[in-house]
Amino acid sequence: MIDWGKAPFPLRSYVVLTTGGIVVTALVSSIPVVPAIFSVITTLVWNFFLIRGVRWLWLVTILVGALTISFDLITNTGTWYGISLGLVSLVLLVFPATRRFFQADDAVAAA
Repeated sequence: MIDWGKAPFPLRSYVVLTTGGIVVTALVSSIPVVPAIFSVITTLVWNFFLIRGVRWLWLVTILVGALTISFDLITNTGTWYGISLGLVSLVLLVFPATRRFFQADDAVAAA
């Protein structure tokens, strides 16, 4: 069973931010229903394992976020709010409380 209160506030904020963002995107975009549902489910599963404390998934999330922001800035294809949202997400993921959570002894090293 997951102890939801054990996850730090910045990590819970990241989960709410990303889950809410993908749900809103799926609802207002004109993509087909199946990819929209798949993206929401994928995000929910990803965030579930982040809250569980899977360290390698946290590192991959930080790496992908940093590479996405870098690509958007280098190619000048990102929007100001997309880059801002990505930066806020990265800050929440590297916040000291979140780092301590993933460096704890009970964090899952490999799933």
